[in-house]
Amino acid sequence: HEVWDAATWLRRAGWLAPLGRVVQRVTARQADLVFANSALTAARLTSWLGVDPRRVLILPPAGVESLPIRDPLPKTTDCIFIGRLLAHTHLDLLLRAVATLPGVSLLVVGNGPDRRSLESLAAELGIADRVSFESPGTHELVVERLRAARLLTFPSTREGFGAAVLEANACGVPALIVKHPDNAAVEIVRHGDNGLVCDLDAARMAEAIRGYLADPALQARMSSQARSVASAYSWETYVTRMLGAIQSLVRPQLEEAA
Repeated sequence: HEVWDAATWLRRAGWLAPLGRVVQRVTARQADLVFANSALTAARLTSWLGVDPRRVLILPPAGVESLPIRDPLPKTTDCIFIGRLLAHTHLDLLLRAVATLPGVSLLVVGNGPDRRSLESLAAELGIADRVSFESPGTHELVVERLRAARLLTFPSTREGFGAAVLEANACGVPALIVKHPDNAAVEIVRHGDNGLVCDLDAARMAEAIRGYLADPALQARMSSQARSVASAYSWETYVTRMLGAIQSLVRPQLEEAA
């Protein structure tokens, strides 16, 4: 899902970081086949860990066709965020962006250590009446919330793939994401097509949200494109690619045995 550098290991594992880095490198290099869920992770497997590129297969997540999506729901929320409330998701910048957009509503679905400070920031910015915080609950409930939103606002800078973006697209909801070297979600979103890509800046995010919400025709076109993009991430495609890769390992052994 991700390949961590020394700084990330230190931040996540503390004094165990050196051990984690060794285990990461050794296990990845010993595997006959490594499935990476993004081109970003695949590149880091080869350049950071020295894994033979011939043994790395990019295999993004799939299964959007199994989401509980039925008839369309009325749009009751302008913007929605789904995920852990951590520093690298930059919800503080999103709140500051929403504060400059009169009347725009935001639903934050997620828990994490930053939740209390984010709720306090919303109150400080005077938008507590337009910003709701909700615990994730069941996956079905999360999907319902997605379907009732106009735009997924997802300013995270560290994503090994971006499953929330894919699920939003499957629900016909475009995604606003940010450009960052650690954000593999940029591999899913085509700017102006199934979503919007902008800099990690509150003013830029506000500008993108404002333009999107002001244009119903754009919303309809991007919603259609979002569903089209998500349809490519099916279980059939996933299993076919995985099976082909595994068979490529087994075939030489069978031929040798014969």
